[in-house]
Amino acid sequence: MNGPLLTSYHFKLNTIIMASTSDIRNGLCIKYNHDIFKVIEFLHVKPGKGPAFVRTKLKSVTNGKGY
Repeated sequence: MNGPLLTSYHFKLNTIIMASTSDIRNGLCIKYNHDIFKVIEFLHVKPGKGPAFVRTKLKSVTNGKGY
């Protein structure tokens, strides 16, 4: 699997699924690079030229560092 994996309290415990941009919301936890991050803020950006993308602010659950 390529890309980040996401887990959520809305799913069964220990369920891992592939993330889509429509799945991203505040409070969602994402497992990436052997760490767990919580989505603090997200913004769906639709530039005038090029494809749309999602800009997120993440915070590590293990060490509290923000990205």
